[in-house]
Amino acid sequence: GNWVFRGASDFSRVDGVANAIEREARRTEDPTLSPDDDDDDDDDDGGGGGGGGPVLNAADSARTASGLGDGHFSAFYKALSPVDGAFGLDVGGRLKVPLSSRDECFITNGEIDTSVEARLFRPMGRFEPSLTVGWTKRGDPVRRDSRCQSLGDRRVDFRDPFYFGIGVGMEVSPLTTLDVDYFFREKLLPQSQPLSQARVTLQFRLSDTFRLGVYGATGFTDATPDWVLGTSLGVRF
Repeated sequence: GNWVFRGASDFSRVDGVANAIEREARRTEDPTLSPDDDDDDDDDDGGGGGGGGPVLNAADSARTASGLGDGHFSAFYKALSPVDGAFGLDVGGRLKVPLSSRDECFITNGEIDTSVEARLFRPMGRFEPSLTVGWTKRGDPVRRDSRCQSLGDRRVDFRDPFYFGIGVGMEVSPLTTLDVDYFFREKLLPQSQPLSQARVTLQFRLSDTFRLGVYGATGFTDATPDWVLGTSLGVRF
């Protein structure tokens, strides 16, 4: 059919400060702050850094966090079908719902994010190169200290970023495809880093209606998880 719906979540691991959102918020306000230097924190183990950016204390530097990521849901409509070597076009939207642990301040901003997206592709035999562009309306999360306690009504004012992805899919067998993609998203705060990630996905066609995907990804900036493993379920009708 012309509609495709997908739902996915993933398991991620981060070395250092899991609450990267709060770290970047403080870097934006004052580049000399460490992650534990906040107005309501009476700990003495946080230290100020130099002008080169925040310095992590020993506890934060040694910390490793892992767990379930957010839920990602999408709906896309096939606006153009590729015929005789022509381009195809899918348009639709994405919804990110917070599922990961707030107690651990793990990865998530704890808010709902919505995106609009278009994907241009062209089948070429067993291969299908593609280009994706989109824009996201980000939720602004509540500020939290190093113990993940809320700092009242203070929120992080995120930018609403544009993003793009390039990739290529390959038909491994009549029921299996392999996709290799690169994804880039603008930075969310003036002094933070952009998201830069490569992902490999293996997708199995269970039936004409259902698709099962298994994927792994690695990040190239501090704004991206070190690695991600996940599964997705697609429904077509």
